Amino acid sequence: MSRSSRGVVVVPDPESVTRSDSRATPKTFTKTLTVCAATAAMAAGLVAVPGTTAEAATPWTSYVVAGHKNLRDHEGRIWYAKPSRFTGAKFTRTRNAIAGTTSDRIFQQAAYGMREYVMAVPRKGTYKVTLYTTENYFRSNWRRMFAVGAEGRRLVDNIDIHRYSGGANKAYRINFSVTVTDGKLNIGFKNLRNYARVSAIRVIGPPLSTPARPAKTGPQPIKFAANNVWTQRVGGAPVDPRSAAVMGNLAHQVRSKWNGVAAFNVSKYNVAYYRVPRGTRRQTVAFHDCQGKGYTPAGLFNGAKHFVNVPIPANAAPAAGDDSQMSIYDPSTDQVWEFWAMSRNGRGWKACWGGRIDNASKNRGYFPGHYGSTATGLVNAAGMVSVEDIKRGRIDHALYLIVAEPKAGSYSWPASRTDGWSTNPNAVEEGRRLRLDPRVNVDALPLTRTGKIVAKAAQEYGFIVADKAGAVGVVTESGHSYAATHGGSDPWPALLGGTPEYEQLRNFPWHKMQMMPKNWGR
Repeated sequence: MSRSSRGVVVVPDPESVTRSDSRATPKTFTKTLTVCAATAAMAAGLVAVPGTTAEAATPWTSYVVAGHKNLRDHEGRIWYAKPSRFTGAKFTRTRNAIAGTTSDRIFQQAAYGMREYVMAVPRKGTYKVTLYTTENYFRSNWRRMFAVGAEGRRLVDNIDIHRYSGGANKAYRINFSVTVTDGKLNIGFKNLRNYARVSAIRVIGPPLSTPARPAKTGPQPIKFAANNVWTQRVGGAPVDPRSAAVMGNLAHQVRSKWNGVAAFNVSKYNVAYYRVPRGTRRQTVAFHDCQGKGYTPAGLFNGAKHFVNVPIPANAAPAAGDDSQMSIYDPSTDQVWEFWAMSRNGRGWKACWGGRIDNASKNRGYFPGHYGSTATGLVNAAGMVSVEDIKRGRIDHALYLIVAEPKAGSYSWPASRTDGWSTNPNAVEEGRRLRLDPRVNVDALPLTRTGKIVAKAAQEYGFIVADKAGAVGVVTESGHSYAATHGGSDPWPALLGGTPEYEQLRNFPWHKMQMMPKNWGR
């Protein structure tokens, strides 16, 4: 990431700016200016809540605590520790009770002596900043004084926490607004007497997108038949009599692994998806016998010739992770290819398995026979969470769900096969359609922006159990394949707001899931 030629932010001398009245209490001091920073980077710590089609979009928000440990406030909101953002800071903690707040823990740790706070933001616009602080070291006025600015301009002057908050161990907040034009917000601190001190920083910015009124179904990665399994709505579907027991087992799979949070696969084990233009050079994909079959399966190079005449972009790469999956869609020929364990060497491409769908626009969203890249024959790309889904703020299709313990020996349509292994009678079958109980008020849940988008899709379109993995999870479109197709860099860090991918589905209500009857929708 390139840096501004100025380096760190330095607040100028008092004479060069408009000073606030040092006798006043700048609790609601507000000023707007334009920030011209370097290129955008990962907006770590951003959490957002999506707007709905019936109301204005909700702003992006960032909650960061000055320390080394994430904290949860009294409302259940997570404040993320991002110590690297506080340039030149030292960190301290106290156990003292803090007056004027119901979330003492947020004020009980602090950064001090920092020169600046730097964070990337997802889009242009005005950002409202609140600095949370308290004085728990000095016991009198005038012992600690500092100024706060942004991009070299002072905004709040002569901050004396002890004086303005009314004493030690009392919560104090400083507010101002900044207009960011190119993706990075810089907040500068000037030590006037002893060290500047901040416990936490909240940033509220513009929504990532404005919801449509009325809502319109977004474009799908692949144009399948109108009755395809991925765009069937499940909100009014019947519930299987054994739903409670099976969904209880699914919820246990989530709770028992990875700190009780389902996966949201962004960095690897996702889908490298390429929509190719007419005329993309076609080539043959070699068979790589990674499973030790000892023979070349029929249909790859004879009969249907699934591995022959494949339009692979010159800059294509498979998804990261052992599955090395790739999906290719050529709308000009109405064909889809998907490959598993795909790689490239000096002689070209090879894959362990895969398949092709002809006449995709008449297909219901799964491969013929035993072909395809998944253990069930379902089309991987059709159920991925795409970059455009998250940009748009809604998902208009069913979600491809991976589970840790799929049931052995049986499966449900639309799956055509299974790699299930569990003999637990309550294990979920691959191919089963699941939904989040439509009665759940998703907007009231303490979910990330992404979590709410996924939850609302799970109510309307549901999940389809499509494969096994080391944990229950949802797969996404690879940001690297998206960048290769659209230009630029991986968009996921900014879209997810820097909240780690393994935290995206925290607090998802798996205990409120429902299972549809076997072969429902066939």
